[in-house]
This record gives sequence, C-alpha cells and structure tokens, in this order.
Amino acid sequence: MNFRSPVVVDRLDRQSLYDICLVTVRREQIEAIMPALAASVVPLIAFFHNHADGSESLARRIGLARTVIAFPGAGGAVGADGVLRYALIAEQPTMIGIPLGFDARPRALRDVLRRSGLRVTLVRDPDAWLRRHAVMVGALTGALGSAVATLQRSSDHATEFPTSSAPSVRVFALWMRHAWPPLPSRCG
Repeated sequence: MNFRSPVVVDRLDRQSLYDICLVTVRREQIEAIMPALAASVVPLIAFFHNHADGSESLARRIGLARTVIAFPGAGGAVGADGVLRYALIAEQPTMIGIPLGFDARPRALRDVLRRSGLRVTLVRDPDAWLRRHAVMVGALTGALGSAVATLQRSSDHATEFPTSSAPSVRVFALWMRHAWPPLPSRCG
C-alpha cells in the first residue's frame, strides 16, 4: 500500500479520493463526523483518540475492513493563529491496533508514521490498550493532584516544604493496584 502526500482537510466530501483518513478529533466530537466518515469512499479510516469504552460501534458504522483504532504518541492543540503546536511523548509510542482478520494496512500506516519521525507500535487488542491507558492516566492524575495539594499546603508554611513524594507514589500505586488487574491482559 503506497500513500501519497498528506492533505489536511476540515471536512470530508463523499467522493473525496484519499488513501487514508486520520481522525484526530476528541471523543465527544466523533458523533458529529460519523455520517461523513461512513458515507466516504476512503478505504482506511484511522481513529486517533481515546475511547476506552470500546471501538465496536466505530467499526460497525464505518465497516471493519475500513477501521483502524490508534492512539497518538503526541499531544497538542491548534492555537487561535491556526498553528498546530504539539509535543511528542517519549515514553509512549503511537499505538496502532491490528484488526481482526489482520492484513497489511496497520503495517503500512505504521511505516508511513515512522517515516514522518514518530515512534509506532502495533497492538493486537487496541481496546484493552486504551482501557489500560485510561487507568494509568487516572492514577497519574490522582498522584499529581496529591503532589500539588501537598505543595500548596506546604507553601503556606515555608519551613515545611515536602522532601518526599511518597504520598503521591502511594496514591498512584493504590489506583493501579485496584484498577489494573480486572482489565484484559492481551494488550500487546
């Protein structure tokens, strides 16, 4: 599978002839664009967003043969000036799910993204990966919130600046211990 040069569009016309469509909107924006994606003739639709509640409905509406589930190893936003500013996340390569009835599409997409400079990994169960990612982010958020609260309390008492992150590590470990085991282990 060969891909042509990328084109960025803000809408997909029914007869637009593209090799692939990378869907990079937020989860709560998906419903608004699903009719255009389903009606398009684009042969490969890759969803790059966090939807830990499962991707079955996306594949059912777009078609399993056209759907790839992925998650970016970068984060960013388009500013008011229209410029995309982003940061690569070194600890998290871009994840591309291998669909049931595996074919060459995920590998071709991986190769294109690697040529653009991204680290990419293929995952057999992207829904399990996304659920585990959500648990990890929740645990990290809890730990960071604990650390910020500790720093705020200690800033009121300059002589009591915390010298340990142990409470934050305990919060992280607690979240992970309780939420991780019930999740499917077949992520990789």
